[in-house]
Amino acid sequence: SMRQLRDDYDDLHLERLKDQDLLDEGSAAGRKYYTVLPAGRDLLDKDLDIGPGAGDIGEKTPHKVGVRLLELWIQQQDNVVRVEPYYEYDDGTVLDVAGFDEAGDLVWAGEAELASNNRHAPVDDYDKLSAVDGNAVWAFNTRETAVDVLGQLADADRIDERVSGRAARSFATIRDAVDELDAPGLTTVWGFKNLDQELNQ
Repeated sequence: SMRQLRDDYDDLHLERLKDQDLLDEGSAAGRKYYTVLPAGRDLLDKDLDIGPGAGDIGEKTPHKVGVRLLELWIQQQDNVVRVEPYYEYDDGTVLDVAGFDEAGDLVWAGEAELASNNRHAPVDDYDKLSAVDGNAVWAFNTRETAVDVLGQLADADRIDERVSGRAARSFATIRDAVDELDAPGLTTVWGFKNLDQELNQ
């Protein structure tokens, strides 16, 4: 929760900081989160941690939340003994989350997806996950984003068909439809909120 940010600083004007492009507001798993933007980091003289184990360039807090939820979910899967966020799979390929078995083999790889104007990113993520010898889990901030991304993958001939109509009504029905696709870069899908609920039962 970012309630502390608001509660500990009585004179903090979040709307003004957003208007000045110093702060961005977003949501993940039904909660509000803030991201300090580049101009805000410059003002604070702070750098963003990026790279393997740390984070992605330009990453916002809702994406970090999704990565953390995936990390916790993968950690609970059978045969997984070690989990690494922002794992460098090979030169230039970073997975949001990677899970390894006792032998050190990668058995799960995951990507957290939020709505984006970059229409190529989901296809690139699919290609990245399909190249991994392991299961692939996708976590989406919203059901609408999941349906949109799956549509992009169908348009790019990465999956056989779009997920729409009744199959797109909930994450449970989307997951069932994805199971039938038998796509190498798409073993299962979850919503951030579903993962949060699953982890906190």
